[in-house]
Amino acid sequence: MFYSYPIFILSSEGRCSKREYFNISIKFSAAFEKVAEEAAIARSQANKAEQELQRVKFEEQQKLARAEADKQVKVFEAQAQAESIRLQSEQLNRNPKYIELLEAQTKLKAAEGWNGQLPNYMGSEAIPFIQLPTSTNR
Repeated sequence: MFYSYPIFILSSEGRCSKREYFNISIKFSAAFEKVAEEAAIARSQANKAEQELQRVKFEEQQKLARAEADKQVKVFEAQAQAESIRLQSEQLNRNPKYIELLEAQTKLKAAEGWNGQLPNYMGSEAIPFIQLPTSTNR
């Protein structure tokens, strides 16, 4: 291995007047070089392990943050649904015909999604999808 060491020559005033480099060749034993290489590899592996640990911790923090956000969304949705049920209950208590409005809205939603074809089955207790006027209803 070659190493370069700077040599400074100071003037009588204490200033650097000249700088030279001397190349020194140092030969280490094979065992020493092997130990130095193994130490460098160990440091590299330790750094890699530390980085991996930091990555895993960060991913876990992200998972926890997502889980907390999902929990808050579910709580908010449950509160909204509970408020909706409470309001509907109040409305039913004030106006009994409100249930007829809800039935009409349900039938309207079903009719909007209907493709125009009648069902292909026959049942003895089938509830008609839409009540058609009969001659007695006119």
